[in-house]
Amino acid sequence: MDAFLQQFQHLQIQLEDITSATDNFNDDNCIGRGGFGKVYKGELSHSKGRSMVAIKDRGHGQGIPEFLKEITSLSHYSHENLISLLGFCYQGDKMILGLRYLHDPRGTHQRLIHCDVENANILLDDNWNGKVSDFGLSKMGPANEEQSVIITFAAGTPGYYDPQYAMTNTLAKESDQWSY
Repeated sequence: MDAFLQQFQHLQIQLEDITSATDNFNDDNCIGRGGFGKVYKGELSHSKGRSMVAIKDRGHGQGIPEFLKEITSLSHYSHENLISLLGFCYQGDKMILGLRYLHDPRGTHQRLIHCDVENANILLDDNWNGKVSDFGLSKMGPANEEQSVIITFAAGTPGYYDPQYAMTNTLAKESDQWSY
């Protein structure tokens, strides 16, 4: 775990800064809830300056694997329609992500299949542009393969995931498209 976190040391944010930004995780600043826990709004200083952020505080449900996957996914992908990772905090039992904002067949990076595209995971920025968030259930696959599939246990929100995925546990690049 320490070796993993070391490679992302430049993204680490102190718990005191997050506590201050959320007014000690005050429910008045809570803007949503998900499988990871509560999401708070706050203004936070980070490595790229100071901005309004969504702060995901792990409360229940998802755990360390999903937290680490979200750090990995969001630090490797940059797109105008994705929430970007500004930083994270992992101190004691606190696992917190600091967030700011998918499928590109021409990309050289691994393909990312979100696995949980639903209305609660689409956030709006100040200009009402949609931004995909919550990559805790996402799966990575090979890049630039027209027919690549990933076999895994089905997870996500019933009614939003691809019925083929639910029946066969097989993800394809079209699986996220079905959610729309």
